[in-house]
Amino acid sequence: MLLIVISSYWIWKTKRSFAESNLNKFFKWLSTGVFLLAVNLVMHFLLEVTGFVKGELLDYFFYFFIILSAFCFARASMYLEELYKESDFMSLVKEKMQNQTEEFFEDGKE
Repeated sequence: MLLIVISSYWIWKTKRSFAESNLNKFFKWLSTGVFLLAVNLVMHFLLEVTGFVKGELLDYFFYFFIILSAFCFARASMYLEELYKESDFMSLVKEKMQNQTEEFFEDGKE
C-alpha cells in the first residue's frame, strides 16, 4: 500500500511540474507508464513472496497496474502523434529528397 501511495503522489507531482510542450508531455506519460510497470512487478513479487495477499486479489492488483500503465502509454502515443503533426516531418523529408535529387542531376550534367 505504501508503494501505491508513493507512486500516486509521484505521478500527481510530475504532472504538475512539467512544462506544457508536447515533447515534455510525451516523456512524462512514457516515464509514468514505465514507473507503473516497475511498481507493478515489484509489488506483485513482494506480495506473492510475503503471502500478504493471495489468490484473485493479487491478480486484480496486477491487472489494475497493467491497465494504468497501458493508459499512460496510450497518452504518450497521442502526444507523439501530435509531435509528428507539429513538426511536419514528412514535408521536410520530401523537400530534402527533392534537393538531393536536383543536386544529383546537376552534378551529372557537368
